[in-house]
Amino acid sequence: MIHPSNIPYLTHTWNPGGFGCSRGCATCWARKIPARMGRSCPCPDCREFKVHLHRERLLPENMKPARLPRVIGVQFTGELFDPQRPYPDIFKVLDAAWRLTSPPGVCGDTFVFLTQRPDIAADAIKEWMDARSRPSLPDRWWFGATIKGGDADQAACDLVNLLGIPSDNLWLSVEPIQGELPMDRVDESLAQLDPGRIRLLVIGADNNPAQPFDLAWVRSTVQSYRRGPLAKADLRAYLFVKQLWQWQCPNCERYFESRPADGERCTCGTSGLAFRKRLVKHACDFPPDLAVQNLPWPLPDKTGNSPRGPLRGDAEDAEVQ
Repeated sequence: MIHPSNIPYLTHTWNPGGFGCSRGCATCWARKIPARMGRSCPCPDCREFKVHLHRERLLPENMKPARLPRVIGVQFTGELFDPQRPYPDIFKVLDAAWRLTSPPGVCGDTFVFLTQRPDIAADAIKEWMDARSRPSLPDRWWFGATIKGGDADQAACDLVNLLGIPSDNLWLSVEPIQGELPMDRVDESLAQLDPGRIRLLVIGADNNPAQPFDLAWVRSTVQSYRRGPLAKADLRAYLFVKQLWQWQCPNCERYFESRPADGERCTCGTSGLAFRKRLVKHACDFPPDLAVQNLPWPLPDKTGNSPRGPLRGDAEDAEVQ
């Protein structure tokens, strides 16, 4: 059961673990979905956000190869590498993904994994490789770690654990960003682990306008990434700024980094008090130094004939009290 996705760096998502994670993050967007669905969500474990596995989603009849290659996000509505998930269940998911990576006669899919437990991911993946006698991971598998910023020590620990995964296709998701992340402050132990294997940084604001956000956090993190060893170690390093909160003039529709002070007006004459806070996803509307949406994997267009650029979602209104 692989479904189309609105996530701009994917084409599809596949969630064999349904909704479920044991971390208990207060701002978790995935937890809100089954709660909002209520009884229309048929799985009681999903409704309670328990760690579990939908084995029917691993069956070949529910994972048929597509005519066109896809970029599939794995278990984005929960934690695949949760400490409560048995390794045999993780192995079943990896086995199912393996079947679609290089099926005979069709273009293989790209699988994008994302975890908040890169330590468990590294250990489980190595055990799976040993159990299946696989000397290496597929070229079209990407493993990412979520780092929210604001805690450089925790970020460094997560980076070290991520680099424990035996893959040259690693990436970081700083989303939602919760503070500055000094990417250029990498200690010697991390440098010895070949940080050039981390080839992508995705960064973006929380969907909730009530959550703290400062454009300076994004700018500082991006600048430190560009001058730090992660970007310098490998010329193939990529950057994808996903979404930002900005202020928009309702008349001329121009975007501003901050709301004008009381009494100030837009160049069109509109009072700054009338400005609205918007979640902007068009790179063309970002500040020029942040208008970057590059990916290391191709996103097929609807015909599958050529890579497409990043998706352009509409900006979303947010009522500001």
